Amino acid sequence: MKPGRNDPCPCGSGKKYKQCCGRDGAPHAAPVNLPQLLQSAIAAHQSGQLPQAEALYRQVLQIDANNFNALHLLGLIATDSGRLDAAVDLIGRAIAAKPNAAPAHHNLGIAMKALGRVQDAADSLQRAVKLQPDFIEAQMHLGGVLVELGRLEEAAASFRRAVAIAPDLAGAYNNLGIVCRTLGRVDEAVASFQRACALQPDYAEALNNLGNALDQQGRSQDAVDCYRRALILQPDYAEAHNNMGATLKGQGKLGEAVAAFHSALAVRPDHVSAHVNLGGAFNEMGRLDDASACFRRALEINPEHAAAHSSWLFLRNYVAGHDPAALFADHLEWARRHAEALTALAAPHGNDADPMRRLRIGYVSADLCSHSVANFIEPVLARHDRSRFEIFCYSNSPRVDEVTRRLQGHADQWRRIVGLSDAAAEATIRADRIDILVDLSGHTADNRLPLFARKPAPLQATWIGYPNTTGMSAMDYRISDAHLDPPGMTERYHTEALIRLPASACFQPAAESPEVNELPALTAGHVTFASFNNFTKVTDEAIACWAQVLQAVPDSRLMLLIGDAGNAAAREAVEQAFARHGIERERLQLIGKRPLVEYLALHHGVDIALDPFPYNGGTTSVHSLWMGVPIVTLAGRTPVSRVGVTILANVGLQELIAQSVEEYVAIARDLARDTERLRRIRAELRGRLQASPLIDAERLTRALEDSYRSMWQTWCTKGGNETRTQ
Repeated sequence: MKPGRNDPCPCGSGKKYKQCCGRDGAPHAAPVNLPQLLQSAIAAHQSGQLPQAEALYRQVLQIDANNFNALHLLGLIATDSGRLDAAVDLIGRAIAAKPNAAPAHHNLGIAMKALGRVQDAADSLQRAVKLQPDFIEAQMHLGGVLVELGRLEEAAASFRRAVAIAPDLAGAYNNLGIVCRTLGRVDEAVASFQRACALQPDYAEALNNLGNALDQQGRSQDAVDCYRRALILQPDYAEAHNNMGATLKGQGKLGEAVAAFHSALAVRPDHVSAHVNLGGAFNEMGRLDDASACFRRALEINPEHAAAHSSWLFLRNYVAGHDPAALFADHLEWARRHAEALTALAAPHGNDADPMRRLRIGYVSADLCSHSVANFIEPVLARHDRSRFEIFCYSNSPRVDEVTRRLQGHADQWRRIVGLSDAAAEATIRADRIDILVDLSGHTADNRLPLFARKPAPLQATWIGYPNTTGMSAMDYRISDAHLDPPGMTERYHTEALIRLPASACFQPAAESPEVNELPALTAGHVTFASFNNFTKVTDEAIACWAQVLQAVPDSRLMLLIGDAGNAAAREAVEQAFARHGIERERLQLIGKRPLVEYLALHHGVDIALDPFPYNGGTTSVHSLWMGVPIVTLAGRTPVSRVGVTILANVGLQELIAQSVEEYVAIARDLARDTERLRRIRAELRGRLQASPLIDAERLTRALEDSYRSMWQTWCTKGGNETRTQ
């Protein structure tokens, strides 16, 4: 019997017959079984017949426009096919139909993350776990999104909930370990990775991560063992090869490190980090051309890789005879490529423009640990006037050691930004309302210069880590001294205004330093020269000069610290470099890296230190003076080639500063011949150093604070809209 026009349509649509199958006199369609249609769609979906499944889901929606299952599952198909906007719309409509469906909130979060809407993704995933606390997949995805947002403590909490829900899930322990390591909780990270490996012995990724954490603990050989186990399981694991190379490089096994990096690149020729690390190993071996080629290759693969570009730029400072103008142009090019667009988009600052209020100073560094930079920043941190300045430290190092813990005690606030995106780190610094942000890295390893490009503080300065310009318009000042940067000499090669202190920095000698001994030449019967600098600084030009010194002082010896002293090939390369200048290998003593006290004690066998050029020694030179060993230096035209000048001038030994290679050789020769003068200098040097601006931390800290106040008052005078004039 034909239904009436106002009767329900027998097809099951819920509409009146005249509005459905009876429209325009159309023949009545056969009744549709909606549950059966939906089941057919799901079956097609599960069997991978996605076009058929999508067509069936859409038929369901023609009948029931708010059908939760059809909307939700159609949204999953859209997500998988990359139609993310459609996925968000469909899953959002499904949630409107069924607001308490945790799986829908979870899947909406996944689609949001794929769209780059990371905060929205976090909100959706948090709703999913609130609705269903034991939803393990949502907990895991939420942890990952929180990491991306830089909310590491919350991420760790999410992964801890995941391991509580699924204590046998190795992946949850692995993820928890990654976050704990980033947060500096290395012991917890190691325990988490070990649990992941125990649950899943063939988990190569967890073994690799365990190696990273063990290396961070200082257990480098255990780390190498983990990488090797990971590579047995997965021989083509490029990250494990690369990480093993980095650890071997840290052990001074440069030849083995190079082999590991080559293995990583054999698997992944476009592995930028492996190219950069290989360049770093070549750099330490003194193979500057090979290092430069590696950094350039990394930039060919990824022209936007700021760290690779910084590594190449840093290397440029080591090249003898470089033109200051050309080097400056290279720094400007780095900034043009990686910084200036970010600076142009920087948000304004609302800091209180009161010229006399207590200022918030932030120090950013990857070296707030056992590193030479710590020797220079610790005495200042310890002496800051807390009534005038509040001190924040932003550590970009995964390492937490005894030095780190000591430095933490000198800061009012300590923040870890390692692993944080530049955007997240900027948000942290802006929330802290920092007035003057100070970079302690420059273009050295693990710098955060792209963060500074975002201008998170109204005033920014660079200091200590890198004696040259950053090239960035966002960096307002570079802190130096009149010997490192003589007035009128280097200003034109800086984007920053130069602030000159009594000394560019002050040094904190090691508490466990050995005592100064008698002049070793008096008992050895010959003079011993030495250079304990990173061998990268020992250029061909320096070797040629030192060979002349040895020839001018018969029977003298030269002690050198090389990065891979246990490698016969590395030793042979150094010996051959000197042999080309007529120096027999018997006159060379090649030694490897030592722990600090042992390294300082090496000076007991040294009479005169030879400063490399054009990149002079810094910490190494001060160590030599502290141990009673005078240094001979060659003054250059750039800050990196004038570090020796500022060190010697500040201890009253200007007569050891040469203006030419010929004068360098003559100074070293004459000093070696005058053992009485050498003996007298050795006996006086530690006292001279203690009385100099290089050790007078109180004086330098007050001068630094006065400079901070002057910078700030200038900013306030200009209404907070301008920073400085060149």
